Amino acid sequence: MISGTIAAIFLAVGTAPDAVESGVLNAWFLDAYQPAVRRVELVHGNLTMQVSTQRHCGPNQGVVSRARYWSFDGCCRVDTRHEPYLDRDCTLMATRQAGGIAFSGAPAWPQRARHTDSVSRQCVIQQIRVVCPLAFAPWYCSQQTVEELFLQENATITRCTVDDDPNLGRVCDISWKYLDRGVFRRGGRFRFAMDRSWVLLSTVMDLDDLHRSVARYTYGDEEIEGVPVVLSGEYSLASASGLELVKVCRRHAFSALDSPPDVFDLSQHRIVAAMSDTVADSGIRWDAVAPGLFGALAVGVFLRGWRHRSGRDAARRQEAFSIVDQVPDDPTSQRGTVDNAPFDADQRAGPRTGH
Repeated sequence: MISGTIAAIFLAVGTAPDAVESGVLNAWFLDAYQPAVRRVELVHGNLTMQVSTQRHCGPNQGVVSRARYWSFDGCCRVDTRHEPYLDRDCTLMATRQAGGIAFSGAPAWPQRARHTDSVSRQCVIQQIRVVCPLAFAPWYCSQQTVEELFLQENATITRCTVDDDPNLGRVCDISWKYLDRGVFRRGGRFRFAMDRSWVLLSTVMDLDDLHRSVARYTYGDEEIEGVPVVLSGEYSLASASGLELVKVCRRHAFSALDSPPDVFDLSQHRIVAAMSDTVADSGIRWDAVAPGLFGALAVGVFLRGWRHRSGRDAARRQEAFSIVDQVPDDPTSQRGTVDNAPFDADQRAGPRTGH
């Protein structure tokens, strides 16, 4: 079997020999990765968690926002508390057929205290992934899944190593690039915990010749049906000047869901909005806002780092890449605890806690 043969080679020599072509590496990776990621998606498709995000740069430096996430049987919902990109609290909800966003008041915009927008399901899901990235971290990168990157975006593995970690077992390190008309373009790196359902440990992705986005994840001892639950995520920008921390996300509590929670209904929000004395704000176009939210990591910080671009020659470019490669990934598991304190007194989590 191809996966067993190549895995044996990796374990024996610690690296992929030059004779192994990229196409074979892609086939081996997908053959091993796809069954594992199906289990991860299934577990995270019936889950609730509480997450906090702290910004470490930009105009919202030091701001901590909180979010409560639910997912069950194709439906997703996030309740935010002081999301700085929106400057107010909101609920984002995607059911199987539709989507919607309900706003709550904030001191900065009292005239928008109650308002509900109908938005396409896909648009809402995209925004949920931005507002609560930790819920998708074990298999999601940037604007797509790792699987989609290799199946749809012509990404090609250029190097693959497998090493043993005392806490995580086998760790697979993959370097990849886009193959455009026979020429390799920008790319990145992935690190996976092979023996823990192939969950992502870190990602590095080229933004341009001088900048890279970096994400690193840690996992606690808690598992649901053998799938580890992410504990924290650090998102940074690498440039010639070094590695700049952008934001840190932390998971504070989680529960597996056995039955559908009573949270996937926007009707109550529409009723409250209709009864509110405040004027509804109908001037927001969410199809235009979604790309802006998507750029939360790659745009705000990217523009901040853009001033370093002038005067950076090829030598500094190589220095930037060396900095990223020399910073060791820290895949060591951290022992996490499940904090079952409620997000809000009137919101109920799932019926059982995952351990």
